[in-house]
Amino acid sequence: MPIVEIISRACRDCYRCLCKCPTHAIALQEGHARIVAARCTGCGQCVSECSQHAIRLRDSAAEIANASQTESAGIRPPAALIARPQPTEAQLAEILDRIGMAKPEDELNCGACGYDRCRELAAAVFEGIAEVELCVPFLRRQAGRISLILQDSANALCW
Repeated sequence: MPIVEIISRACRDCYRCLCKCPTHAIALQEGHARIVAARCTGCGQCVSECSQHAIRLRDSAAEIANASQTESAGIRPPAALIARPQPTEAQLAEILDRIGMAKPEDELNCGACGYDRCRELAAAVFEGIAEVELCVPFLRRQAGRISLILQDSANALCW
């Protein structure tokens, strides 16, 4: 059970907490930030980063124990995270290819996604605790493609 709790109704999905967490204990799940209990150290950096006050430290050991019994089914238990399968090179390559990092020289390792290396993001995507949309260069390319499609459509309508 995580020491930290995300208050869903207050969260505005800005993902600042995800980028701030030094242990990558905050993951995206269906577009929303979730705590990965097995990785959370309770450092509180996410709490101080959240401008919406949507993250809090649990108050007591009793509250942590009670919350662990009623944890929602959508978050995997710590045991599942410890025994998680590791992606093969082929699986990592497929995910990296999806985000436009097919060759090692394509990997920018910019850290904008919250992971230090592109391969770490790909592994997190494989594990189901992150989404390819965390990759800022990927999103920029997608936005560029959409912009071209819209421009072509507008030009076609004007002729």
